[in-house]
Amino acid sequence: MEHAGESKDPLLANDPVTELYGRTKHGGIIFRIMDAGGPTDDREDYVDDAVAEINRSKLLCFKANMTDPTDPSYRQYLEQLFLRKLDDVTILTPFYCDMGIRVRLGSRVFINDNVHLIAGHSRPADQFRQHVRRMEHLVHLFLNLVYWVRSW
Repeated sequence: MEHAGESKDPLLANDPVTELYGRTKHGGIIFRIMDAGGPTDDREDYVDDAVAEINRSKLLCFKANMTDPTDPSYRQYLEQLFLRKLDDVTILTPFYCDMGIRVRLGSRVFINDNVHLIAGHSRPADQFRQHVRRMEHLVHLFLNLVYWVRSW
């Protein structure tokens, strides 16, 4: 949540996707809670925004997946899903995404077939780096254990 005197995140400033959050039935409250990493309560009305986005995304993925993959018109459904032109992105079908409004694709992206993007929760970069460091530590421990067992 933004406090007085704090500047907005430059990555989200003038972001059409973030602006769309405000146009949802409940003002995108659930997406802001997800962005903050907080828990959501499925008994609250604001969950309707997430359900509507999941249904929108499922329908657009279904339409793209049911279009002949050699027919480039399937891209129109993916462009509607991600709310942007995909001239610099290649996505092979079948493809699945639970919340297209929450996905931001960079340029020159290639997504192979049978990929399922789960965009329901946003994990801040520093948490991701911590997760990677923990995994590196576990791999290091495992390799030491293997070395110890083999030399024993």
